[in-house]
Amino acid sequence: MPRDESIVESAKQRSLRVPLDHFKRSDALVRTKFLVSAIAAATAIVYVGWLLFGGRAATRQASPAPVAAVHAAWNDDCEACHRDFQPLRGDAVSFAALFAGRSANRKALDQACIKCHDEPAHHAAAKSDEVPSCAACHHEHQGSAADIVHPSDATCVNCHRDIEHHRNGPSGLSQSVANVWGFGFGVTVKNAQGPHPEFRSLGSDSGNIKFNHWLHMQPGIAATNAKRKLKLSDLADRDRPKYLPYAKSGDLVELMCAACHEPQPSGGAYMQPIAYEQHCRACHPLQLKAAEGEPPAEVPHGLTAERLTSFVNGLLFAAEQNRNDLPPATADETGATPLGLAWAAGPRFRRSEG
Repeated sequence: MPRDESIVESAKQRSLRVPLDHFKRSDALVRTKFLVSAIAAATAIVYVGWLLFGGRAATRQASPAPVAAVHAAWNDDCEACHRDFQPLRGDAVSFAALFAGRSANRKALDQACIKCHDEPAHHAAAKSDEVPSCAACHHEHQGSAADIVHPSDATCVNCHRDIEHHRNGPSGLSQSVANVWGFGFGVTVKNAQGPHPEFRSLGSDSGNIKFNHWLHMQPGIAATNAKRKLKLSDLADRDRPKYLPYAKSGDLVELMCAACHEPQPSGGAYMQPIAYEQHCRACHPLQLKAAEGEPPAEVPHGLTAERLTSFVNGLLFAAEQNRNDLPPATADETGATPLGLAWAAGPRFRRSEG
């Protein structure tokens, strides 16, 4: 229709040209868009329902990666750490923090961690609303081989690069810690230092054992492809009754939590400390074979370096003495010779003459 004719066309004329029920007549494009939208909505509904009720396979779909090996026992138990509508990431938007406050929300998020871990107090002078949650620094779901103990530098230097603005009042330390921009060598920034100074906790921490819970709870207390796995028959006779309940198929020893973590007899409110004699010696005996053909001797655990040296030297001396048997004692070496006759006992006892 020419432009001049469309301008002069009235509404009545247009209504006669365009059907009044045109919106009820769908063309191929409209039908295609409706079909695609319906399929997408149905797929989303089915997928969400599967995530909620699909069991272990669905749970793994919602997880970006397995948890670290030290937490492998809860790999399929999301509720052990996660709470509904409460994200664990430090940069996530949390509606609970808007109403309860960041400090209270952080404590709620950390409840899943402090059930097993003794939560160390953050810096006493740190602003409570700026203290991150455990999961904000120790990121999980990075694979079973991930090291979640050591956070990235960025999680620390966010505050420590300018400490004065992230704490209430002056530092309570006798020597105030300077701003830190990194932990590696070669970090040189004005009014900052790098690498990080020695941590004070390292001087007072008596723990020196890096324990692998996952490995100790495997059949045979070894990896799947290990050449040698521990069996009940490998243990000493005195230790077999204790570990008999943990002997699985093929006589392999497969420990459980209760094998080492035992509640105290009085009420069981606390766990007894782990001790070498009760929990470690059966599988990790301290033995020293000083001589061929002789059974190995047990070395006591927990000796100081000086006492351990004396004990080992005594074993080696005894083995050497047994190997080089002394000749039979003579009449002068029986101890029956009178002391007054020392002159006749031999040249060893003679006094040198003037």
